[in-house]
Amino acid sequence: MSEKEDTLPYLSVRKQLGIKDKDRSLKASVKRIFESKKKNLQCTKKLIFKHLPIIEWMKNYNFKGDFFPEIMVMAYALLAGLGSNPVVGLYTAIFPVFIYLFLLSITTRFLRHKSTYLNTRLQCISKYPTYRHCNRLKCSKRYNTVRNWKYSWLLSEVLVSGYTTAAAFHVLSSQLKGLFGLEDYMSRSHDSIPKLLFICIDFFKNIANINIAALVVSFVAVTLQVVNNEYIKPRVSKFCKFPIPIQAIVVVIGAGVSFGVDLYGNYGVSIIQDIPSGLPAPSFPRLVVMKRIIFDSLVVAIVGFSITLSMGKIFATKYNYAIDGGQEILAECLANLFGTFFSSLPVGASMSRSMVQVGAGCKSQLTTVFSITFLLLFIFFAGPFFKYLPKAILASIIVVALKGMFLQIHDFKKFYKKSKVDGIIWISTFIFTIILDIDYGLYASIGVSLLILINRHSEPRIVELGMKKIKDSEKRYEEELWVELNASSETCRKEGLIVFRVIGVVDFTNYEIAIKALKKLREEVNCKRHEDEEEHFFFVLDLSCSPQIDQTAVKYLKIWLDTAPHYPFLVATPGSQPDRMLLRCGVKESTLFSTIGEADRRISLQKLIISREKSLPNYINQGYNEDDPEKGKNVL
Repeated sequence: MSEKEDTLPYLSVRKQLGIKDKDRSLKASVKRIFESKKKNLQCTKKLIFKHLPIIEWMKNYNFKGDFFPEIMVMAYALLAGLGSNPVVGLYTAIFPVFIYLFLLSITTRFLRHKSTYLNTRLQCISKYPTYRHCNRLKCSKRYNTVRNWKYSWLLSEVLVSGYTTAAAFHVLSSQLKGLFGLEDYMSRSHDSIPKLLFICIDFFKNIANINIAALVVSFVAVTLQVVNNEYIKPRVSKFCKFPIPIQAIVVVIGAGVSFGVDLYGNYGVSIIQDIPSGLPAPSFPRLVVMKRIIFDSLVVAIVGFSITLSMGKIFATKYNYAIDGGQEILAECLANLFGTFFSSLPVGASMSRSMVQVGAGCKSQLTTVFSITFLLLFIFFAGPFFKYLPKAILASIIVVALKGMFLQIHDFKKFYKKSKVDGIIWISTFIFTIILDIDYGLYASIGVSLLILINRHSEPRIVELGMKKIKDSEKRYEEELWVELNASSETCRKEGLIVFRVIGVVDFTNYEIAIKALKKLREEVNCKRHEDEEEHFFFVLDLSCSPQIDQTAVKYLKIWLDTAPHYPFLVATPGSQPDRMLLRCGVKESTLFSTIGEADRRISLQKLIISREKSLPNYINQGYNEDDPEKGKNVL
């Protein structure tokens, strides 16, 4: 047979199936190439949009919502950055944050060097002070080891509310020395627990050293902001879409007054003082001691990422955002890696700065652009003027911005009314955070939530179901619904049938509790049954509301059902995990049903069989025998 004859069946089949021959012309080939490249470009576009979320949320960006508040918040960046080393603090507020802006997946969270895990890092670099940049690079690499953590679901709305309320008190305590001019008297940091208590003790010990001039400056600054926020702003907003930048006005006035009357020289009011000018040249970190600091860097990375992801979850819950843990750790990793070359400290989410910026009205992370811009302007041009700015002004701005967080204390009453368990979570989170500081308080609060979850998991809820008949609007037929027996007065137990429903996971940790609860409920039902009720009754165990059951629980559940004095039937959703596990463990398909209604129909048939079996002895006693079949036929 020739080659042409061989291809005829193939071509006829393609023709019957409607498959066209491939066009091999130059035009078609070029078109196919462009289509494949187009698909590749689309995949590249999706990849870019995935790893640069700023492109998506920039579409709905509100310029005025971030510009004016950031004029105030950049002052907070100065205060935060000048805490220990002015140069390092300002560089940390610029370089890593700029990279983080383009990569983060949630908009309402703001970075700076985090004092809560800065101590951990300082313990590490104190061993190798000349290689701090190497430590910084290693810390960035170690972030990848925790990129796919999935524990953020533990931060519920209740926990977030209690945590942020307590955190506001910590932020307030950190500003006491600035408000009252006690920078030279109060300790710079308190590492002991409870930190808040020691700060308060330190404050009251030095209350006689309060700087009256600083107190007056703080009082005037707070008063101006409160009057604007409570009285002027609501009225002006009806006529003007742009908010009054009251914080910027206070900063400018404060710097001007301080310069004019020399608050620092004449009254001893603490001011910003020298602001460095110029930017450092990038330098590659030394990699000599990377082997020695690998474990210390891992600790820093884990602690830092834990705080960042927790903060992200807090604001994601509060403002209804979606958060991608993998993208978050990628953003923080690259931000820290970039900052390595510019003498920056490790950065992480800052509760205080985030609350200040949100309280000021900032709506997105693009506010970082304004912050960086203003910081650069300060460094290059305005530094000599704003070095006279009193720290009391900055502290007053932060305290006023915390008002919304303090008002969240009313949430406890709201949550407690709805659920006592939620109330316990809120108050325990609040107390732990107040006593143990922001970091350890968060971990302790998560521990409380886990204990409550374990407690709920360990005791599955078991209820008795009853039948409720509902007629349709035209009263043509009745529908039988199985609901909790005590849910309505119209619900009743069906004669000869007991239905229990298990709600929750049943496994090796709680099967004994579940069986004890079933036995107890079964005994209560027996006590309520009348003596004239049927001797033979049926029992249905509904597992359709149990998401999971393991083989240990099924084993002992079968033993109890087989030894119990009743006819047992089981109900499980077809294809579900309990359904598959029951069949694997030897439960007969004849006793397993998909709904209670199906089991009820099978039970009705079983009742009929039992009643017929009971009637047979009566039939025989009335004289029926094979020799005289006509006798006694009236019995049937």
